[in-house]
This record gives sequence, structure tokens and C-alpha cells, in this order.
Amino acid sequence: MDFGAALQFRLIDFTIGKVLDRKKDQGRISILLIEAVEIPLVIGATAGINVFSSEIYEATHPEVGLPDYGMASTLSMLIVAVAVLLIILYWRLTKRAEKFATVTGKGFRPRLINLGKLKYLGLTIIFVYLAFSVLFPFLILLWGSFLPFYTPPPCI
Repeated sequence: MDFGAALQFRLIDFTIGKVLDRKKDQGRISILLIEAVEIPLVIGATAGINVFSSEIYEATHPEVGLPDYGMASTLSMLIVAVAVLLIILYWRLTKRAEKFATVTGKGFRPRLINLGKLKYLGLTIIFVYLAFSVLFPFLILLWGSFLPFYTPPPCI
């Protein structure tokens, strides 16, 4: 291999590594988009547009007659085959990903910032955020699980 070909190979190798560094989960996202059935079914079915996942759904939920599980499993195996091929491609492209690791400089050292009296305000903001994002939805879910049928919570 001459110098030009080696340089070209290294540039392609470097470019692929940088692209994969930014798009690590692109293969997984692609598989999730292929498997998603909700949005294509809601939007596409009303317009008469069928995509792959809605064909699988239609095979298991026919308007008349029995479900065609053979057709649904065959179509599903095609999705599995595409997923396996994408995973193999991802593994082959990232097998040398450690060569492209980003190393910070020696001058960077994270340090604590003294907030003084603002420490209590910061803690209050964090606890309010956690209450609204985690605690309150969990309590509503817990409350709704004990009801025989769901009714909105009473206003306080």
C-alpha cells in the first residue's frame, strides 16, 4: 500500500470514527423507527398510507376473519433481520472507536463553587422540580391504581 492510499484510508477511518462518535445511537434509533406502529397507524391509516409496521398490525387485527399470524411473524422476522444487519454494521464500524477518544487537557479541573446563602434556594428549586417531575406523577398513578375506574383527583 503506497503512502497516498494509506493516507486516504486513515482519513476515511478518522471521518467514520468522528461521525460515529456523534451518532452512537443512530442504529438503535433507526430500529425503533422501523418498529414504531402508533404514529404511522394513527396518521397513515386515515390517509390510506400503509407502512411496514402498520402491515404487521393489520395482519394481526383484520376487519373480518381470523388474524394471519404467519404473515405477521414473517414481516416481523424481516424487521429482526434488518436489526441484526444494522447491529453487525455498527459493531464493525465501532470496533476501533477507542482510537477516537477525546482527552481533556491538563489545565481543566472541576471545582466546587461556594453558593453561600443561595445554597438553600438551589436546594428548594431542586426539590420542587423533583416533586413535580417524579413524586406527583407517581402519587397520581398510585392513587389511580386503587380506583375501580379512573376519575380525576378532587381539587384541593
